Amino acid sequence: MSEYVVKRMNFRFDINGLRAISILLVLLYHFKVIGFDGGFVGVDIFFVISGFLMTKIIHDALDKKTFNLFQFYSNRAIRIIPALCVVLVILAILGYVVLIPEGYASFAEYAIASLLFYSNDVYSNLPSGYFDSVPEKNLLLHTWSLSVEWWFYFIYPILILVCRKITKNIRFFVLVLLVLSFCHSNYLITFDAKSAFFDLSSRAWELLLGGLVALFPLQIKPLHRKVLLVAGWVCILLAVVKYDGQTPWPAYHAILPTLGAALVIWANWQNFYLMRCGVVQALGTISYSLYLWHWPIVFFLAYFNLWIEASVGKWVGLMLSLGCGYLSYRWIEQPSIKLLKNVKSIYALSVGVVSMGLVFLILSSIQSHQGFSGRIPKAVIENYDYQNNTDEQGKQCSFSMDTEGLKPCRYGTGAQLKAVVWGDSHAASVVSAIAEAASLSDGYVLGWSVSNCPSLNSQYASEAVGINIHPNCFKRGGEFLEFVKTVPPDLPIIIINRLNTRIHGYNENLLLSSGNEASKQLTPQFKRVFEKAYLSTLCEVSHPQRKVYVLQPIPEVGKDVLHESLKYSLLFKQPIDVTLERQKHMLRSKEVYAMNVKAANTCHVHLVDPAEYLCDQQQCFGSYDGVPYYFDDDHLSLRGARRLMPLFEPIVQ
Repeated sequence: MSEYVVKRMNFRFDINGLRAISILLVLLYHFKVIGFDGGFVGVDIFFVISGFLMTKIIHDALDKKTFNLFQFYSNRAIRIIPALCVVLVILAILGYVVLIPEGYASFAEYAIASLLFYSNDVYSNLPSGYFDSVPEKNLLLHTWSLSVEWWFYFIYPILILVCRKITKNIRFFVLVLLVLSFCHSNYLITFDAKSAFFDLSSRAWELLLGGLVALFPLQIKPLHRKVLLVAGWVCILLAVVKYDGQTPWPAYHAILPTLGAALVIWANWQNFYLMRCGVVQALGTISYSLYLWHWPIVFFLAYFNLWIEASVGKWVGLMLSLGCGYLSYRWIEQPSIKLLKNVKSIYALSVGVVSMGLVFLILSSIQSHQGFSGRIPKAVIENYDYQNNTDEQGKQCSFSMDTEGLKPCRYGTGAQLKAVVWGDSHAASVVSAIAEAASLSDGYVLGWSVSNCPSLNSQYASEAVGINIHPNCFKRGGEFLEFVKTVPPDLPIIIINRLNTRIHGYNENLLLSSGNEASKQLTPQFKRVFEKAYLSTLCEVSHPQRKVYVLQPIPEVGKDVLHESLKYSLLFKQPIDVTLERQKHMLRSKEVYAMNVKAANTCHVHLVDPAEYLCDQQQCFGSYDGVPYYFDDDHLSLRGARRLMPLFEPIVQ
């Protein structure tokens, strides 16, 4: 809200304080401060506040017959657009210096969507949702809420004006819209959680709830106001404590924080000292600029691997957010409002449109030039190019778990079959090196790999849910075990899987900093069922005539090696090795090592360890001396896989 509008509505310290708490919750959630796993509800509280203020402005102006739709849009534009444009321009300048071409082009795409207020639609169609998005993948993830609010501001007054032409009962009309949106949100989340989170249609009820509070003002005793105030804050606190990123959102779960916000606004208690103190009021005043700046700071801390490696990075990030938020408010928000508030609406909107047009041209140039790839030498880009570091046949032969009637792929041009390789996508990334080793003695290998499916037989398919494995993986495993009966009994079988994810989950961009995360998903029940299924499978494949070789875990670097290497080349003009402490690899792989040792003792399989060729005593190398050993965070590149050839040469000779 602009200052002159706020004054006209009689400034509400409680609402400004609620706004301060909301932005604080969002910041503490995004900076992953312990105890604030539900801090994302701050955005839902913002929606209620916005719905209340917009409805009150529209309703009061209509009652006084002074409402001007054009002026309403102009006021919203004055409040939102200048600070947003400045943020986008500054990020475009920073991005030119530090973002690799692919990331810079993606930034431009998301920035255009943010500038034109359709970023929520773009993000709802991305592979990852809000809660599982990696910070350094999207510099403008937070702008989804601006898009939701902008289109609410655009559509809502038109609907109110149409309603006034038909009936004077705006309250009933808003209530009907709220119920429809709430029902839609609960329906949508059952089959499209991302759209349910990002779409205006499933979020409108939260804004409309604030609208109902504006349309039903209470005239009650101070004691009753206090009761409402306490009840509202209890609801908000419960939501912060109870919910986390695993909670389906919003749907009915969002009732708790939004109802809490509505009760606090409804109570209209202006004498709550905590909400009137200077710090809280200052936070509320700069909340918009603070929201705009905090996520880019989260992004860059993650991008430079600062905020997870050292917890102090989180607090530095919070201080930077506060500083940037204040500067943006002081030098962008306030001046633009003062400059444009007394200008005719048509001129104010024209300034906004021209500003947006100039920013659009800058962003379009970044996009059309593919992130200005010329900033990095062509030879460096080719060295870290995805296509140049992956095996095309391996990608084609890493089948989906849904593929029926699988047949093994042949790797190599030799005359003699030397081995069969079985496993998941890790097997697909290594099989080319095994084939290369086999070719040294005129051999070839057969590869049978199913992405995201560990080597398990079909006997334990009934317990698939209990160990978080798709039932089709067991079907594919059963098909392989039938196939292996058709090959010579003395033919070696090499089994390669990424089993750490089955026990601990994915570690991409998490880089374990302590041992606590390493065992958080491991339960006695899970370990018992998974280990039993795994050992049973290995024993079934193995028999006295056949040697079965099991590859111990490939170190998971946790960072996209190609992107990291390009980033370092851009920043420092020279390659810097991407590494992982060997101790962290051993800690994460402890349970898998133990299972494989048990398999060696029980099923007489032979164990081979890639760490001996990918690590020294202290570090495991994602890249070494400018040579990438991985094409992402955990799959070996062609050159990385070749590092393991000495492991396989004795097996396939």
